[in-house]
Amino acid sequence: MNPQEFQSLYDAHFRVVNGVLRHYAITTEEREDIIQTAFFTFWVYSQTVTVDKPCAFLVTSARNAAVSLLRQRKTRRSDSLESHAEPDSHALPSGNSDGAKAQELRERKIAVVRTALAEHTRKSGNDTLWKRYAEGCRLRDIAHERKEPLGTICARVNASRLPRRLTESLRAEVARINQEAEAY
Repeated sequence: MNPQEFQSLYDAHFRVVNGVLRHYAITTEEREDIIQTAFFTFWVYSQTVTVDKPCAFLVTSARNAAVSLLRQRKTRRSDSLESHAEPDSHALPSGNSDGAKAQELRERKIAVVRTALAEHTRKSGNDTLWKRYAEGCRLRDIAHERKEPLGTICARVNASRLPRRLTESLRAEVARINQEAEAY
């Protein structure tokens, strides 16, 4: 495919691909990047294989890229230290004694959760959960560091989730700390 043919293909299918991507919750810049990537992929792929339905190829490539982007963005329900310690709060007051008390309570809650997580890690012998939630490492980084497949690391994190009784006792301890705070 020469550049003139590619330009005519781009002109013919840009609006269709752009129209499909408008249905996804992505920014204009992301949409433009995805379109460019889809057309580049088509260009590379068409050098070795004849594509019978270029529009279908481009739309599918762009749609898959958009879904992949949204999946990367998707926030999962986190069992992070902060979510156990502060399930309802997003910001702490600052600049006064109430802010200092709130910060102290938050730190106590995090310390309780961190201690429980450390004990669970010691008992299970699997520090993947610790690296993920206490140290804040991404799963990809843990996999790269250990030279293991990402799927193996994900399985270890899922297999070593905090036992239900431990999670319930943590919630009870955090609730006790909250009651102490209300007593002030």
